[in-house]
Amino acid sequence: MKNGAEAFSGNEGWTPSETGSQQQAFVKPPAPPQREIPRPLTTAEFQELMRQSEEAGDWMLNQLTAKALRKI
Repeated sequence: MKNGAEAFSGNEGWTPSETGSQQQAFVKPPAPPQREIPRPLTTAEFQELMRQSEEAGDWMLNQLTAKALRKI
């Protein structure tokens, strides 16, 4: 009868030296690259993004309205 640690070790059939060499095969992944902090938007850039967002919202609303009207 195995004790709890042996029963759930996942290393059945492995000798300690094989387990050690298996663990050495795992390499620590490289650190992710540091992201650059984006610069703040200018007022003109912000206004342009808002305009594009409104146009996209209007387009989506028109698509949904047309779809709903087709079901009537």
